[in-house]
Order: sequence, then C-alpha cells, then structure tokens
Amino acid sequence: MLRRKLQSTPWKLHLSADVWSAPNHKAFLGICVKFVDPDAKEALQALLALSELPGLDGPGSHGGAEQWKLLQHVLEDYNIWNKVGFYTGDNHGSNDKLCRLLANYLQEKGVDWEAKTRRIRCHGHIVNLAVQAFLFIDSKEAARAALEHIEDTDESAFGTDFSERIKPQRAQGWRRLGPLGKVHNISIHMRENDYRWNEFKKRAGRSLGLDNDTRWNSWFLLLDTTLNLQSYVEWYQKKYYQDLRDDYLTPDEWSALGETRAFLQPFWKITQLTEGRYATLDRSLFTMDVLHKHYTQAFQKHSGNATLRSCIAASWAVFDKYYQLTDESPAYGAAIILHPSRRVAHIKKNWPKSWHKPADISIINKYIILTYCYVFIIMA
Repeated sequence: MLRRKLQSTPWKLHLSADVWSAPNHKAFLGICVKFVDPDAKEALQALLALSELPGLDGPGSHGGAEQWKLLQHVLEDYNIWNKVGFYTGDNHGSNDKLCRLLANYLQEKGVDWEAKTRRIRCHGHIVNLAVQAFLFIDSKEAARAALEHIEDTDESAFGTDFSERIKPQRAQGWRRLGPLGKVHNISIHMRENDYRWNEFKKRAGRSLGLDNDTRWNSWFLLLDTTLNLQSYVEWYQKKYYQDLRDDYLTPDEWSALGETRAFLQPFWKITQLTEGRYATLDRSLFTMDVLHKHYTQAFQKHSGNATLRSCIAASWAVFDKYYQLTDESPAYGAAIILHPSRRVAHIKKNWPKSWHKPADISIINKYIILTYCYVFIIMA
C-alpha cells in the first residue's frame, strides 16, 4: 500500500533521517518520508526504514558514507529514487556528505538534484546548538571553533555537540558552570540520599529534576523549576549548608539565574512550536526571524553585564551561522510565501531590503512549482 502510494504520487517525496542510539549501544538510522496522498490529497508521513548502522565499534561506522548506503537501499527498494524532493537532517558534516553522495547518485541516473538547495537543516538541532553555546561556551570565537569541528568532521560521533564541552568542566567541578552548575550540584545532593530527596519533595510538592548532556531542554526545566521553588531551595541550602557551602546560591546568583531563564524562554516556546508531526517548514524561518530580534534586544538590554553578553554573543554566533545558511535553500522562502497569514508581506516586514532580490524571488517561484505548492508541509 505504502509503496504504491509513493510511486503513484505526482508530487515530490521529502525525506528526513536521523541516527538513534539504543540503550544496548546499537545505533540505528531512521528514514522517514513526507508526501501528499494522491487519492486523499492530504499530507502523510511514514517510516521507511529503521536500519542498524554496521560496524559501530569501528571508526566511521555512522558517517555520511555509511548512512548513504542505507538510504540508497531504501530508495531502490521502494523504487522512488526519481521522486526525491528535499532532505532534512541535523547539522553534522555527515549529512552534508550524504547529500553530496545522493546528488552524485541521482546525477548518474539523469536526475538534477542540488545538494545545497535541497538540504533542509533540522530546526530543533539549530536551537539546541545555539542554546548549548549560551550555556557552555564562553566566547563567540570558541563557539565558532566548536561549530567547525561539528560540521567538518564527517565521521564524528552523531551525538557530538557543545555538551562535549561539559566533560572537562565536570572533571573540575560542576560549579565552574556558574550558578547553573551549582543548581546541578544541589539537585545531585538531594538525589544522593532518599531521606533528603523525599524531605524536599514533601515540602515543595515536587523534586527539582535533573539535567542531561543531550538536550538543553533538561537544563531549562531544571532552571525553571528551581526558580519556581526558590524559597524551598533556599530553605534546603540553609539546612544543609555544611554540605553545600561551595554551592550556596547568593542573591546575585539568583538574579543571574532569573536573567538566564528570561533569555532562554523564547527558545523554549519555539522548541515546542516547531517540534512534533504537525510542525511545518514555514515555522522554521518565521521563528528564526523572531529569535534574530530577540538576540538584538537582549544584547542591548544587557549592555552592562559583560558575562551575560559574552554568553549571548556565543549563542548568537552559532544561531547566525545557520540563519544565514537558510539562503542556500529557496524552500524556506517558498514556505513563508505559501503560508496564508504570512506570504510576501512577512518578508518585506522582517527582512532588510538588501535581501529582497528579484533573482531570489524567481528561484523561490521555481521551487513552489517544483513541489506543486506543497513545500510548506516539509518537516523542519
């Protein structure tokens, strides 16, 4: 049934893929498709394959070449290689290599498929990298250097991101992360003893939670919960002052935590808006325009806070790199133009006039035709 629908639809098939690591240390590549049902004329999505990546213990086992082998098999097995529209993946160099290999493969078959213009970058991964830079990187230069490592190293681990910067800091003590590191230590102190954990939970009504290295969301939730339960955390750190004297949060540090949450709040809301099966590509560029304004306003607002401005600058450097890269694919602009409530008015209102190039509009129109007016359904 799925094979027939994919082969019979007159519209392009938009692919996305990501690597997932199972608890048993096996790695899998999930390949999904989003398309328009030729019968019902509605957008559908399906999982095409969840294949184990071979040779996980060896170097390069989940690089672009290995992922391409699995994708090539899927395209040939379903006989849909001639219908590939856009490809969505995260920002690691392995996906750039995969797209180049896909372009070469299709070119040999007489199909014109441009790797850069057909590559859509995972919006959630962009936000994740930008916020991790804010949390863990202390300068925009360091952020750019870390980005180059992530993007240029094709065979690097699929989990590589700015959270790797935590590891040396962890060895030197979490408090080197500043007030947020102290919050982490306080949460760990609670969890190390059942009595202390239950004592705090009974008084506060819930636990603080705990961060993890993979997603920034966990850090935000820990921060948000801590601030919401500030009076209880202050009671706790006073009661266990002897244990927590090096992690005792001062009034200035509580204020810094509040400023951190205020800066991260838009990222949290945008993450929720652009995740899930109903997220659409138009939201990616729209929310990036929103974040661009947020960075500008935050940088001006905290002109007297050198520490916070440095963190914002590091995050902004990461975000701006991917904001500029949206120019490589006209799909983003096409998605905005096709959205009934945005259209060209959004571009004229939010983009500098220097970005309003007739040539760019003509390219966008080409991609609207290419995707038969369904480009806005591409998962971002």
